Amino acid sequence: MKCQKVYWQNVVMAIICLVDMIYTCIVVQSGVAVEANPIMAFFLDKGLLAFIWAKTISFMIPIAIIEGMRPYKNPALISRILTCGIIAYLAVYVIGSLKLL
Repeated sequence: MKCQKVYWQNVVMAIICLVDMIYTCIVVQSGVAVEANPIMAFFLDKGLLAFIWAKTISFMIPIAIIEGMRPYKNPALISRILTCGIIAYLAVYVIGSLKLL
């Protein structure tokens, strides 16, 4: 069985999500901010470990599914969609952080 490289966009998305999770834990624990996502806020109310678990699952399952689709779908299309996903995630993060909307 040949070992395939992962989509670089999935690596970038995982890093962004991990940084977001760590940053959220720091600012929420210090009382500087609150979790804006109501689903993640629910898990954060259950404790830091529940939040970390939920946040990790929320991005790792889609990444695993996308990587599993590699042999069956158009890699160029998936790559473009993932790039758009990164841009969208960062845009929502910046807009939410700066409270622009």
